[in-house]
Amino acid sequence: MAWPYHFLDLTEAEKLARRQALDRYASYAQLSVLVPLGALFVYRIVQSGLSRQHSAGKSYDVIPNSPDLRAQRQASSNSWTGLLRRAKWWLGEEVVLSGTILGHRDQWVGGSLWALWLLLLCVLETNQGEFDQHTHTYTTTPN
Repeated sequence: MAWPYHFLDLTEAEKLARRQALDRYASYAQLSVLVPLGALFVYRIVQSGLSRQHSAGKSYDVIPNSPDLRAQRQASSNSWTGLLRRAKWWLGEEVVLSGTILGHRDQWVGGSLWALWLLLLCVLETNQGEFDQHTHTYTTTPN
């Protein structure tokens, strides 16, 4: 199998289209920094609103002690909240290699996903193909 990438002699229109594609994906990379921050902001707003709504009108002077409490906990562990709680617990564990703490799993998972996203943006539309002058797009040619 030969190396799939090589230098091409491009026309000015093809160079312009590639430059626009590079600029577009660079903009996606820059703007995608705001997505996790926005998601965290929305999550915190919703969490704050739900906790206020949940705690309104409740008194904390009586601790519920019913026989159905264990059944409720078992049912909640099989629900989406239980899955999220277990995922949060798993992601909070530390990654240890030869006695050295390398960080938490959530940092490794998040960093790996971020690196894959940026790598994807680096290689999109880099295949060899035919350039269409009218639509300014590339179509892949079969080998």
